[in-house]
Amino acid sequence: MFALALRVGKVLCPAWQFSLRENSTQTTKNRDGRKLILSQWCSLNRLTIGGLGIVVLTVLISILVVSVSFYAMRRANVRRASMLAAIGGSVVVLWLTSVTVLSMRGWLSVWDSVPPRVPLLLLGAIGIYSIVCSTRMMGRVVAAIPLWLPILIQTFRIAVEMTLWRLHQEGSVPVQFTFEGRNIDMIPAITAPLIAWGIARGRVGPNAAIVWNVIGLACLVNAIVIAGTSSPGPQHLDWPGQEFTEIANWPLVWLPTFLAPTAVFLHLVSLRQCIAVKKVRA
Repeated sequence: MFALALRVGKVLCPAWQFSLRENSTQTTKNRDGRKLILSQWCSLNRLTIGGLGIVVLTVLISILVVSVSFYAMRRANVRRASMLAAIGGSVVVLWLTSVTVLSMRGWLSVWDSVPPRVPLLLLGAIGIYSIVCSTRMMGRVVAAIPLWLPILIQTFRIAVEMTLWRLHQEGSVPVQFTFEGRNIDMIPAITAPLIAWGIARGRVGPNAAIVWNVIGLACLVNAIVIAGTSSPGPQHLDWPGQEFTEIANWPLVWLPTFLAPTAVFLHLVSLRQCIAVKKVRA
């Protein structure tokens, strides 16, 4: 009897050992999966006041741009304005979601790639905006927008600059990318409501508005160059302080991939309006 039990044990023990090894492997995989989810959750929980400011600004500007587009399309009697506005809003959500996923997976943090990945998304967003702004339908939509409105919306750049300053205090943004350093984007931001008020009152003409838009675009180019040369890579310059690696991380990555291109788009819309007004008056 004892011999029979011993034989059964010899047969069953390898199966038990295999089952134990399989359960141990599955437990390790589950533990690693929980660690990954936990790390992602912790990264979201580490969202600072400055990071939260970027999120809030992005959401508000997205809603504002889509709403103004819908309002202008209705005024211009564009067919299916509601559907077009819904498509535009969906494209914005898809773009922001895609950028966030690429950032969280580390794809944007490969600094030795050619071309650089964050500037590539920046130029891609500006290119999409430029194509949209140059279409014939957009010409009708732009004509239905008050001349002062795209300039007034540029006031959001005040909040952007204050958020960047806060992020610098938190150690995420180098000083040269703030108004304390070489970033002069606060100039068009502060003057935007004054120019908009002057246009609404008839005290600022299209020529002055064109000059203001050109200055605003130059300030944006300056900020983009500073961000690019502060980031790691072959284009990096000898700026003081840490390298600007946070620009590739969420939520700050929404600044070069959405907020800055939106500011460029508003300038293009305003310039198209001013040129149209000049042609009518000529």
